[in-house]
Order: sequence, then C-alpha cells, then structure tokens
Amino acid sequence: STTAANNIDPNWAATSFADGGWQLGATRLGYGPDFVYATTLPASSTGLLHHWFRLHVCLPSPVPAALAAVKLKVLSDNTAEVFINGVKAYTDPVADHEPKYWNTVVDISPGFTAGFNVIAVHVTNTAGSSDAAMDLDIMYTSSSPLTGTAVSTSGCVCSTTCASG
Repeated sequence: STTAANNIDPNWAATSFADGGWQLGATRLGYGPDFVYATTLPASSTGLLHHWFRLHVCLPSPVPAALAAVKLKVLSDNTAEVFINGVKAYTDPVADHEPKYWNTVVDISPGFTAGFNVIAVHVTNTAGSSDAAMDLDIMYTSSSPLTGTAVSTSGCVCSTTCASG
C-alpha cells in the first residue's frame, strides 16, 4: 500500500498502523520519464515531496532457517529509508540520486519474526523534481527453496495475524 503526504502519523512504519485507507499498487511505483510505472504517484509539482510504502509479509512459525539471510533490494529516487516492523533498517546516505536497479541492498533478516511483518519505505523527493521512483525485491539464499505458503504477501490479514494455509 502507498500514500503521498508531507505529514504522516509518526507510527506509520509500525505493524499496528492501520493502512487500510492507503492506495494499493503494483511495483514499480513513481512518475517521470525514467521508467514505465505500474502505479503512478503524485508529482512533486503538486507540493508532495514524501511517498510512503508498506508491504505486509506473513512468515510461518517457526521462521524457516532459509530466512536467516534475507536481503531487500531497493530502487529509489531520490532517497529512501527502510523500516522492518517499525525499526529503521536503512537510511540512504545520498540525499539526491537517480533511480537504478538496484540503488542499494539492505540486510533485513534481523527484523523479521514469525507471523505478521511490515516492510515500510519512505521515499523523499525534491521540490520540482521531474521524477520519483520506488521498487523493491526480496531475495534470500538457501540450499533449499521455501515451499508452500512459507512467505506470503496475500495470506496476511490486517489484524496482524497470518491466515492459515
């Protein structure tokens, strides 16, 4: 889910935050000439300089050992902050850069827990910018693949529990 606003609830990255009123959209999200976007975001010319994104991830209990090394690849324009379950996992060291696959790779495995998890990303843009972008890719390495419903973005319900099956 995504929203664009200059001011937002300070608890927006927490698992308990209600994002039901946010727009749903497929990645790649953004606007401008760099890419074709699956979901178009409001341009900075409208005065909106901040874009907020949340992805629900449901993990079984116990969390599979394969998830001991989970990486999040991030494309952003201009700059991004990444939160896992409300805890900041990454701040982009460059205040203004162009999007590329991938601007950074973040180790997010320490923040994941069994059950309901939230990956939250805040992308900041500059006034008058011709573009903004955000895309994510979760990857892991393991000698055995995850099977069944081990990782599900559709099996979670917003009550912070995971659906079975």
